[in-house]
Amino acid sequence: MRADAQRNRASVLAAAEAAYAEHGVDVSLNEIARRAGTGNATLYRHFPTREALLAEVYTGHLERYCALAEDAARADDPGIALRDCVIATCALQASNRGLADLLASLRPLSVHVEELRARHYRAVAALFERAVRSGGVRPDASPADLAVLLIANMVQVAAYTRR
Repeated sequence: MRADAQRNRASVLAAAEAAYAEHGVDVSLNEIARRAGTGNATLYRHFPTREALLAEVYTGHLERYCALAEDAARADDPGIALRDCVIATCALQASNRGLADLLASLRPLSVHVEELRARHYRAVAALFERAVRSGGVRPDASPADLAVLLIANMVQVAAYTRR
């Protein structure tokens, strides 16, 4: 890739990350191109779809999100680990509105992102199973409860960032 193309791609990614964090994943691609100092054609040359741009921006965030759950699933006390995992995940959401939107969404972005979501679900399911078996969590608790919590947290993040 030519140096100017690399700079443009990096500018688009930086602008997208900042815009998504501030306004959520539905920010317009025109706004991202404007922030990047590029034209729409440049943005689309590098990222032909909104999903491709979102996947590129958020893959690293989702890797960290998976690592949180995987570390918690291996912890000695699964009840405490579940609590700490939920707190850390909500803090991630609060720090980035786009990530909050993405964590609460079922919107498919890419094969890799869907693999990360499945990886996260497996870790959370294992954590819940261990936490229930240990008595640290109610026996009727499930990973679906975490999904509801993340959606509720996302709504709060969105409401707070609109102020």
